[in-house]
Amino acid sequence: MARRDDALVAAYRRFAKRTIRERETFRLALDGQYTLDHYTPLVNRSGAWYCLIRLHDAWADFCRSVLLLSAYGGVRTRQGVLIAPSPVLQPGDDALKVLEKSWKQNKQMCRWQKQGPPVDLPVVAIVAAQLLSISNLTSFSAGIGASNTNAPVELKACRNFLAHRHEDTALHHDIGDLRLRINAPASVTDVGELPAQFVSGGVTLFEEWCLDLETIASAAIS
Repeated sequence: MARRDDALVAAYRRFAKRTIRERETFRLALDGQYTLDHYTPLVNRSGAWYCLIRLHDAWADFCRSVLLLSAYGGVRTRQGVLIAPSPVLQPGDDALKVLEKSWKQNKQMCRWQKQGPPVDLPVVAIVAAQLLSISNLTSFSAGIGASNTNAPVELKACRNFLAHRHEDTALHHDIGDLRLRINAPASVTDVGELPAQFVSGGVTLFEEWCLDLETIASAAIS
């Protein structure tokens, strides 16, 4: 039976396993020959795109879990440091409800949603961590806000296109920035093809996201 103080590391391990599963499934969908263009069979395209949706879900779940577990305290980081409970929580408080109240009072950058703020975006996660006054704020912020990758932002932008498929998502500035980074002009590559584009290191963009997100997740709970 898992110990309570292992919950933070357990959350990371679950996320790491999910990234491996989605990465392997994505490779199977491409079958070493497809690029997600219109010549790729629909079953392969659908399978690959579903991996992207599931990866985003896994990332959002991980970020939310780390924030709430850190706020409640009593869990250990990967370095074995015991996290103290947040001073803004009283015994029996629901951390998400406390965050909601503070979020609305402080009129934060984005609207409160049913599952809370979109903490899958690092900038939002850091604000939420500050409002919750988690005791591991410094290490969490440094890890989740790693400046050497845009994986969380790029993943969400592509996920939003696949989920909604309208002009606003196709032409979103985050998609534009991604195109520039990997040299994928709109006149040549549709948004749905971007995850299969090869990037530095000889991996696809999707695989790069998986690797980068796992690294960020590890750093966020160090």
